[in-house]
Amino acid sequence: MNGYEYKRCSFLVEWDDEDASLVRKFQMLYYLEDDTIELYELRKNKGARPRLFLKRTRVAAVNLGSMHVGSTFNVMGRNMRISDFADEFTRNKLGKLLQVVDRCVDRFVELLFIIEVLNQDSERARVEAPGSLRALYGRDKGYNAVHGSKNEEDSKRELDIFFPSTQVGNLSPPRTSATLEGTLCIVKPHALKEGHLGSILQEIRKGGFRVMAMQMFYMERVNAEELYEVYRGVVPEYADMVDELTQGACVALEVRYDANVSDSHSRFRELAGPRDPDIARHIEPSTLRAKFGKTRVENAVHCTDLPEDVVSEVEYFFLMLQ
Repeated sequence: MNGYEYKRCSFLVEWDDEDASLVRKFQMLYYLEDDTIELYELRKNKGARPRLFLKRTRVAAVNLGSMHVGSTFNVMGRNMRISDFADEFTRNKLGKLLQVVDRCVDRFVELLFIIEVLNQDSERARVEAPGSLRALYGRDKGYNAVHGSKNEEDSKRELDIFFPSTQVGNLSPPRTSATLEGTLCIVKPHALKEGHLGSILQEIRKGGFRVMAMQMFYMERVNAEELYEVYRGVVPEYADMVDELTQGACVALEVRYDANVSDSHSRFRELAGPRDPDIARHIEPSTLRAKFGKTRVENAVHCTDLPEDVVSEVEYFFLMLQ
């Protein structure tokens, strides 16, 4: 194996072609240097060479963080699923990473178990476990700072409330109440997959905004197209924007500028920054898109463009999609 091969990962991918009533199989090459992919269709005939299906290109929402067995992604309107690793380099590289993540999750669950079962009372915790979270940040049994699942069964059930393992309709969990006093922000799927949600929320609070409503959604393609209808035929990235919004969970927020509610729309557009993150990093480096965006499509957040569309976009998520 030469040095070039170590610059990319290889996966086996399947696409359920409903029109032809068959499952098509592909080999996908993911190039680490620039996050591009290349697809080869695998032939059924023994010894037949794979056919180039997609030349090397970037695809919205496809990144190394989403490359694991069982994950799905959209390529040119086709929903594809990773069925297996295609070589030992990929298996070893990503397999070891997943083992580390699993060990971290196991240790955290153990910690939460100790906190919940042994130290439900913060006053008792300060005596028996002075370094625990409840000892440090809790007040008493009622205001004890954190909750941790009591056992593995409860852990799976409670995790699925906040981080659903399967899509249930368009949304989960239930929404907080929209006030229609602010403006809309959508934290895009790629930002959630890359672990930026907490940091984005922190930046929003630092910017003087209050989160009035927040909910996780799994957007159907028809809903994403309806939301972005104003960009059809106007923005060249329209189709990729729709693809990105349907690649996984997104989080919709209604945010309000506390200093002056009527300025919520204009102030949040300033905080979001220019649509192109590269431009944002040059002229507005402190904005959300400069800090967390990657491309004009994967630019971390969507914000309402026109003030007259604020109410309709907030209502779309927090009333119509309920």
